[in-house]
Amino acid sequence: MAMAGLRGAVSVALALSLPESSFRDATVAMTFGVALLSLVVQADILQVHMRRAKLQDSKSRVTEQQPLKV
Repeated sequence: MAMAGLRGAVSVALALSLPESSFRDATVAMTFGVALLSLVVQADILQVHMRRAKLQDSKSRVTEQQPLKV
């Protein structure tokens, strides 16, 4: 999630601060959609990178220590 930074939050805040107009609702909906989609896509990409690096999640137990292959 660190890849996103605060771009989603800033974008949503800017969209919500727009004055009432005919395009405000559509702009807010699109902004929320893009921010949510970017979070989901980045989470999937992070899982792929963790599998490639053979990192384990916090729920699995390590039975023996293995050196990290770089």
